[in-house]
Amino acid sequence: MILHTHPLFTNLLEVYSLVQCQLKNSTRPSFLFKIKELCNSEKTKVKRLVSIWKRSRSYMFYNDYDSASKLFEIGLKINFENQIDEITDFRRRTILELSQCKLMLSRSFEAIKILELLWNPKSPISINFKHELFSTLALLWSLVSKKQSEAPSKQLFESSIEYSNLPDSFIYPNFELYKILCIHENASVNEIDESYRRLKGLLHENGSGVENLLDEFNNAYEVLSCPEK
Repeated sequence: MILHTHPLFTNLLEVYSLVQCQLKNSTRPSFLFKIKELCNSEKTKVKRLVSIWKRSRSYMFYNDYDSASKLFEIGLKINFENQIDEITDFRRRTILELSQCKLMLSRSFEAIKILELLWNPKSPISINFKHELFSTLALLWSLVSKKQSEAPSKQLFESSIEYSNLPDSFIYPNFELYKILCIHENASVNEIDESYRRLKGLLHENGSGVENLLDEFNNAYEVLSCPEK
């Protein structure tokens, strides 16, 4: 089996990179402060708008796309009497961010389903393929979490992954997550099980996951904690 051509790997790699990466844009875009200056007559609305944007982007930063979507929708309902270009620009940007949130949320559900398939004892996927898959994901994590110029593992991927399609850089907020994913390629089932138990605990501690996604995630890991099921 050629790993990088397997449809399961392709899908998991895509949702993995989408769900785990931080958004590179600032949570304090400068155009919002310009709005503040130009909308003195509607200070309360502007203050609320800026607050909603920053909170929404913070939710996105921690992969809580459900909460971010709800806030962006609230922001779009704020009506301004003074429809200056910056307000119009804000609404356009907000619609785009809302669309992105919904896409990421749907991809998150897709990722959960794939993870559940991977670790279900009745899954037709062999343990050797699981080892190979997660070992490769760990290497990918090593690669994209560094600047390209500092990534010695780049050559490991050029033969199996189209490197040019990867974002220029990913910045990950938690190195503990990195350590969890970088499990040894010869890890036993129990060692991999423990790594993902830690991952689940980490998501809970940070409160960074979407609650209903975590519920599904926990349900999937019931299979891990009780292999005899």
